[in-house]
Amino acid sequence: MDRFFDCPECGKKVRLDAERYMNMAVHLRCRQCSNTWWVEIHPVAEPVEAETISDPDYQEARRLARFIIQEVKLYHQKEIEEASTREEVLKALEKDLDLARKHYLSRVPPHVRDRERLFDRAIEEYLLVGKK
Repeated sequence: MDRFFDCPECGKKVRLDAERYMNMAVHLRCRQCSNTWWVEIHPVAEPVEAETISDPDYQEARRLARFIIQEVKLYHQKEIEEASTREEVLKALEKDLDLARKHYLSRVPPHVRDRERLFDRAIEEYLLVGKK
C-alpha cells in the first residue's frame, strides 16, 4: 500500500511503500529539491463510523485537539528538535501536555471523550512525527 508524503521544502509528493516500512522511521528524499527528512510509518487509524464523522461535537473535539497540540508544538519547537525519541519528547513536555489534556477534557462533551482518543491521535500526528 503506497502512501504519499509532502516534502516540507517544496511541497512535492513523495511516494513510499508503507507496508514494507511499517512501524519504522524512514529517511525520505525529494526528487525535485533534494531535501531529506524523516517520517515515521504507522498503520492507518481504524475507519471511523460515518455517524461520528458527521457529528458536530466530534468535529469540534477533533479540531480542538489538533489546535491545542499544534500550539504546544509551536511553543516547544526547540525541545522537540533536541529530543531524539518519542519518550524524550513526552518527558520534556509532560507538564504542558497534562495541562493541555485537562483543558481539552474540560471543553469536550463526555460522549465524544469516552468514545474517541482524539487528543492522543493529535499528539501522534502532530507532535511525535519523525521520532523513533
